[in-house]
Amino acid sequence: MKHSWSKFFIGLIDIVLVLLFAVVLYIHFVAPIRFEFGSLKFSAAGYNKPFLMMAGLWLLRYIIVFITNPKMQKSRMAWYYIGISLISGATLLMQVAMTRIFSVAFFNHYAFLIISTALFGFGFSGVVLAIFPSIKKFDLNKTVAFFSLCFGISAVIILKIVIAVPLQFGKLDSQTIQMVYLSIYFLGLAIPFFFSGMVVALLLSNIASEVNKLYFSDLLGAGIGCIFVLPLVPAITAPGAVMVAAMLGCAAAAAFAKHAGKYLVALSLLFMVAIAVLLPFANSHFRVKVHEGKRSFRDEETEFSKWGPISRIDITPYGLDKILWIDGGSNQSFMKPFDGNVEALEPSPLAGLVYQFVKHPDVLVVGPAAGEEVLYMLSYKPKSVTGVELDPVICDIMQNEYKGFVGGIYNLPNTKLINDEGRSYIRRSPDKYDIIQQVNNASPTAIASGALNISETYLITVEAFHEYLDHLKPGGYVFIRRYGAIRLAVVAAQALRERGVEHPEEQIIVMSDPLHTVAGGQFFLKNGAFTEEELAMFRQPGNYENLMHGPAALNVQHPKYAEYRSLIADPNAWKKYDEVGISMFPVTDDRPFFNHFTKFARFNKDTVPEEFKPIFRVYGNTDNSLLVILGEAAGLAVIFIILPLYIFHRAGLHAPGKIRFLLYFFSLGLAFIFIEIVLIQKFTLFMGNPTYSVTIVLFSLLIAAGCGSFLSGRFKQNPQGALLVVITAIALLCLAEFTVAPKIFAIFLGDSMPVRMFVSLLMIFPLGMMMGMPFPLGITFANRVVPRLIPWVWGINGYATVIGSVLCVILALSLGFKAVIFVACAIYIAGLIALLTVKA
Repeated sequence: MKHSWSKFFIGLIDIVLVLLFAVVLYIHFVAPIRFEFGSLKFSAAGYNKPFLMMAGLWLLRYIIVFITNPKMQKSRMAWYYIGISLISGATLLMQVAMTRIFSVAFFNHYAFLIISTALFGFGFSGVVLAIFPSIKKFDLNKTVAFFSLCFGISAVIILKIVIAVPLQFGKLDSQTIQMVYLSIYFLGLAIPFFFSGMVVALLLSNIASEVNKLYFSDLLGAGIGCIFVLPLVPAITAPGAVMVAAMLGCAAAAAFAKHAGKYLVALSLLFMVAIAVLLPFANSHFRVKVHEGKRSFRDEETEFSKWGPISRIDITPYGLDKILWIDGGSNQSFMKPFDGNVEALEPSPLAGLVYQFVKHPDVLVVGPAAGEEVLYMLSYKPKSVTGVELDPVICDIMQNEYKGFVGGIYNLPNTKLINDEGRSYIRRSPDKYDIIQQVNNASPTAIASGALNISETYLITVEAFHEYLDHLKPGGYVFIRRYGAIRLAVVAAQALRERGVEHPEEQIIVMSDPLHTVAGGQFFLKNGAFTEEELAMFRQPGNYENLMHGPAALNVQHPKYAEYRSLIADPNAWKKYDEVGISMFPVTDDRPFFNHFTKFARFNKDTVPEEFKPIFRVYGNTDNSLLVILGEAAGLAVIFIILPLYIFHRAGLHAPGKIRFLLYFFSLGLAFIFIEIVLIQKFTLFMGNPTYSVTIVLFSLLIAAGCGSFLSGRFKQNPQGALLVVITAIALLCLAEFTVAPKIFAIFLGDSMPVRMFVSLLMIFPLGMMMGMPFPLGITFANRVVPRLIPWVWGINGYATVIGSVLCVILALSLGFKAVIFVACAIYIAGLIALLTVKA
């Protein structure tokens, strides 16, 4: 080693590695470690945090060894490859982490605003570079180092702004100030992405001879940054992950500054250390506040808070009980104090009438959360209770920190809590159950990255009911407690019809639920006919007056009984609701938007069924907010992308074939973002954990697209001919994805998570590789024919991706995911036809 500083840091890292290994041994043989010094807190009950720190330090150690290598010192391009990988990894890490923050601060389905702003920032960077080409005259090393440093600093500032500015999406159409806040968010969030976009654009445009290798390094770093969110968020919180992204930006600045001067390197490292000093305070000084009015969440009363790979979990006292909050009130569950003596429990009517039908049942609970419902069902002395909970943090705290408070209900001999996704577990389970139960667990979990999940609920689709019925014993029950129970009956009836049941309405009972005031309902589906003894229980006082639908023998007196019976019995009855703008069709995996009760943009409060009106009074109509966001995104993109290009680069509009080039690049932006978002949604069901879906899909697409871009250099002699093959392949692979994917999902859905991740990677990679080729091939062709049009095609591509992220969810709500894929393929083909008509 030539540099004494490198020896010092490597020695220091080795000492810390030994200490961390000692921590692991202590945890294994003695006890968990908890350390607190003022605002500085550290706890490690398992090996995740120490191993994550060890992995990071090992990586840092070998980076130091690598960069102090004499050959490396002289290689300018090697530093560019490292720098562009770091800044791209930082960008994707920040994007994914910010969607997690948005899921807590707001309702989950607004997290997609992040992807729109990221694309807006990238698009604007291309416009600035086109309008001010003199930027390229500055020293490249200093310029990209400066923009990388700006990314790191602005990321921390914007994080603080997001926490402080009280934007409320639900009041966009009623409070003018909220539009101001939305503009601050949209423009502010775009700033870091603008700086990182400038770095990438400058490198790609200044070192054109190495564009394939640079673009590959760019996408490789982005893919790794995306996957890093999985360990980072649980270990250091989502704000902490944003700070790590900021540190990576500063590290990229140091890499770029290697050949620009030692003072710029020192400045970059100084800012990186300064941000690192703030990192321990990520969950205190940068704690995410809940801006939207979600239930009755009160952050100031929180006694426990923890970020996990799926959501943030907070616990607050509530009288003698405690409330477990998911993502700041997006959902909630109650903890009941219990001494652990099951034999002393008296049968609780709160468990549900179904527990009076079966003695000592085998029960499967999907999403038991804090265990209130489990405690109620234990009062009926079930033979076994299996809880399947998606969130690992909930599983951990219920079996550890709060085990004593709830009486260890998940640690009893006849109970078990499994961390898994409900449908995945049921698919691979060989067991059959007397009762399969859910209680209001279909509220959406955020898809970390712009998943656009307007309340998608894969647990209550037609396909889900098939799987439930496959795992019920003869005479067993599906019991669900949630709002919208009449629509639930429509979905279940369709599943029964597909199984050959002639009168599905005779196997379904729906009751209103006094315990759930917001249009709550109790839904009963029996795997067979109801017996007279069971019907007699429904006729008892306290039950009969709550009946909304049931078999004809029950003689239900609800004023809308005839309408409900027709809706459930007639497979086409939902169409009359459709005509007045109410969505009551049987929800499927292709259109899993159960909670979206209206056809898009056809909302009329006077046509909403009576039992759904309380839902709209509380939650409002998301369509208005979507349209406002679409309008603002399109408007700001016109102002900051299209208008500057028109003012400063009108000469490009006089180029031959301009319309066809613009149409081609607009098509690329729109179609790419459509396919990306749909893949994230479709793989959510397969992966189970939404965060894994986002990270695996983005990782696979980015790495594959990087490989495609690298390979596209071989076809630059005939880009039009290559594009004919490539886009045809994209369309065929998309169709194959939707034709073959359900069968592959069915085969592997019951396998372990690593197996499903590997299968997902194999399924996505060929399509992603093809999708990485059209843009560089198009730029190559444009540069050959009309180079002065390049700023315009860059800008129009960015504009398409900005509005496409919102348009995709509108199309999915209206038509379903499969239709969006068909639309994307048609857009790709339209763009190809436009470009093929241009003469070289």
